[in-house]
Amino acid sequence: MSGPLLFAVAGRVATPVQRITLAEAGLHERRDLQEWVLAHPEILGDDLLIVTFEFDRWQASGARPADRLDILALDTDGRPVVVELKRDRAPDTVEMQSIKYAAMVSRFTPESLAEQYARFLSSVGSPTSDEEALEALESHAGGALDVETLRRPRIVVAAGDYPPVVTATAVWLNEMGIDFTLVQVSAYRTAHDVLILTSQLYPVRDVEEFTVTPRQAEVKAVDEKRQRQRDVTTISRLVEAALLEEGTELHLQPAGINDDLKTRVAIWLESNPGADTAEWTNDPAGPTRWGLNGKSYAPSSLAGHILEQATGISRAIRGGQWWVTDDGRDLVEVARELGSERQKLYLDFWTRFAERLKSLHPDWIETRGTPASQNWFDMNADVASGHYSAAFMREPRIKYELYIDSASTERNRQLFDRLLGRRPQIEARCGRELEWRPPDAKHRHAAVVLAGTGRITDLEHHEEIMSWFIEAGERLRSAISEEGPG
Repeated sequence: MSGPLLFAVAGRVATPVQRITLAEAGLHERRDLQEWVLAHPEILGDDLLIVTFEFDRWQASGARPADRLDILALDTDGRPVVVELKRDRAPDTVEMQSIKYAAMVSRFTPESLAEQYARFLSSVGSPTSDEEALEALESHAGGALDVETLRRPRIVVAAGDYPPVVTATAVWLNEMGIDFTLVQVSAYRTAHDVLILTSQLYPVRDVEEFTVTPRQAEVKAVDEKRQRQRDVTTISRLVEAALLEEGTELHLQPAGINDDLKTRVAIWLESNPGADTAEWTNDPAGPTRWGLNGKSYAPSSLAGHILEQATGISRAIRGGQWWVTDDGRDLVEVARELGSERQKLYLDFWTRFAERLKSLHPDWIETRGTPASQNWFDMNADVASGHYSAAFMREPRIKYELYIDSASTERNRQLFDRLLGRRPQIEARCGRELEWRPPDAKHRHAAVVLAGTGRITDLEHHEEIMSWFIEAGERLRSAISEEGPG
């Protein structure tokens, strides 16, 4: 078989569909192919953010180069992606042209890249400042853009066909550690329509995972080292600033892998209960305690272990992006928010909340209740081994809960069961149904939760949210106090 075959099926009859060139279909490089890619960047690969297109604002001494880059994107590792588009058969020199663009793109700084992204967004009707653009790029890359990473662009060429010299060069460049991808765009004509098929010609998807050359292994080792360094930075910031409460539940949310791998991970998780959760422990050596076996890992080590168990593929993983808190933030986001606007909102909210409690319920914060820039606020309780907490969860959820955590899972269960035995009376006094969360294989602690709705970013309703927390506290405390476990 010389290439992919496409059939039109009518009933039980399959008829071959004629393959044609994009030119024969009346399609053009910029007017059509470029517009498809801008609208559907997944044509070029997974999780790409378009930064700009038809870029020619190169900085150089003397005369400015007249070269025009078709598309510039950014992947979730923070690497620029140089994209060259050819309508039909790529010329023999396309790889040299792409390498030249990659060399020029490698001189971008985070600020200059953000400037071009802001210009692009503004040109398509979304006025954006350079600062906002930089924040969006950093969010897509899972953290601050790294100059060393920007110096290692990836290259993607999309064309209808390739001469052997180009495919041979692509193979050699990948063996030398340069990420060079060939995407094939094919056109087919049916009786009524023109169909477009896009596929990654080289490297063949997933095959590169188990055909690793010595040079690729070296590059992979560098990537893994960089991921470990990022992991250490994220962990140290989270632990030193106590940005996450001990025992905070984390949920697995794979990022930076293609849909096929995500599906395989999901299937594996279904047959391994508890593997999709972990608890934060504020232990810098291994802060994520896995729900599957109770062992502690670094976030990236655990994410990489799960990927390998589920797919057989070993890859450097940015684990901070795989583990997400109840309020929808991954660990990288939480670490990055140190001193951020969201953290300032939390600190301001809890400071004003504590001031209100001083006048209304000073006993709630006699021994516990220091405002901080986290999404929760702890208060003392008259229940053994417990405390109360108000918190913003995954938006738009908020909660007021009794949190029970002694040093013993069994003791926590005993305290919880005493309350659970009086559930009808407690909920009747509380005036609503509660969420009852006993200790289990994944959690040592127990909790009784009164849930509501609210967002920390909804400034106009902060006073209403504070009033809800206070009313919820009055209801829950009253009900628990009368039915307390002793």
